[in-house]
Amino acid sequence: MKNPDDVFRIKELIKKADVVMHNFRPGVMERLGFDYESVKEINPSIVYASITGYGDEGEWKKLPGQDLLLQSISGLAWLNNSSTANPTPMGVSVVDMLAGAHLAQGILALLYQKGVTGEGGSIEVSMLESALDFQFEVLTCYYNDGGNCLNEAQ
Repeated sequence: MKNPDDVFRIKELIKKADVVMHNFRPGVMERLGFDYESVKEINPSIVYASITGYGDEGEWKKLPGQDLLLQSISGLAWLNNSSTANPTPMGVSVVDMLAGAHLAQGILALLYQKGVTGEGGSIEVSMLESALDFQFEVLTCYYNDGGNCLNEAQ
């Protein structure tokens, strides 16, 4: 995207596109000139979708969003074992799948909106938030009963 001919080609594709999607860290697409506002100028009805590791705010925003890291940070690896064993990552890249599913839902909602109103929009998904959302029942239980439900389950 540093070659002007390539930038021209990308902009031509954006003119015809329904969806633009990326998983760069916050700030990268702005630096390249393909952030939502810039892309929206090229195609006002675009659906713009992005996945980051930790969102676009806060001190973690520039950290790498890698599935195993997110399983560890979010507590998924701890939940995947007994209370007497070490945390164990899940056998699949579950955080990638969860974040991808959330992004797909957002894209579909915006495509529906586009079909009804002609307006696109932007959807942003954080891998960390997707991993925490997956654990809503465990976290709710933990914070509402002081962790007793977790002790009983193990």
